[in-house]
Amino acid sequence: MKHIISVILLIIVFGFSACKEDGNGEVKETATLNLELSHTVGGEALVFNTQVYSNALGEKYNIQDFKYYLSNIKLRNASDGTFFLEPESYHLVQAEEGNNFVIVIENIPLGKYSQLEFAIGVDNATNTSTDRLGALDPSNEMAWDWNTGYKFLLLEGKYGTAEDQLNEGLVYHIGGDANYRILKFDLKTNGDELELKANQEQSIALDADVAAIFAAPNPVSFAEHPVVMHDPFSQKVADNYAANMFSLSTLK
Repeated sequence: MKHIISVILLIIVFGFSACKEDGNGEVKETATLNLELSHTVGGEALVFNTQVYSNALGEKYNIQDFKYYLSNIKLRNASDGTFFLEPESYHLVQAEEGNNFVIVIENIPLGKYSQLEFAIGVDNATNTSTDRLGALDPSNEMAWDWNTGYKFLLLEGKYGTAEDQLNEGLVYHIGGDANYRILKFDLKTNGDELELKANQEQSIALDADVAAIFAAPNPVSFAEHPVVMHDPFSQKVADNYAANMFSLSTLK
């Protein structure tokens, strides 16, 4: 009997998980969308510590830690141009070898969507304090310990002139309102927009190429800029990752 009751409860929970009340108290079906982020370096899977990479200037480097904030996720409705904005949309993306980082967006109205929008960083209204929980909890080590606000992107490693001479520290902690960047992607597959349906798992796969942080439009010299934090050059780094780091690979 207990088993039967448990099964009934699961069915009820599942049924309501794809629904949401509108302002009139009516229950409407909604969709769930997964954003799957894979992290690469120049087209190869990201490997921490042991793998040595080359920047556009031929300098060698490795990566020991890499994480960033992806926030304010929006979907543009193809029919009327309105936006669905994910509530409390702040995600600390922590790259892991061999695993995609998945962001689950729930309670999206059904329909076709023509554009995905998100930001790298934390918007000004939220960046003025660090007393929040979850992804914005200061214990995640992404809040400045000497200034108010968050590091939008953190990359740490070593660099040198040869693979066996990675002796110098590489520290890129990019933050500040001037480095908040908004990215937009068209959502079309086979000439049609992404259609979100009830009770159907759907995903957008994005590739994040870490090498782009140091490449065009502003090729980075580690010898000149081994540490970048709150300085004017950080805006050039932000321009780099906004321009070429993210690419939409598949809709499924």
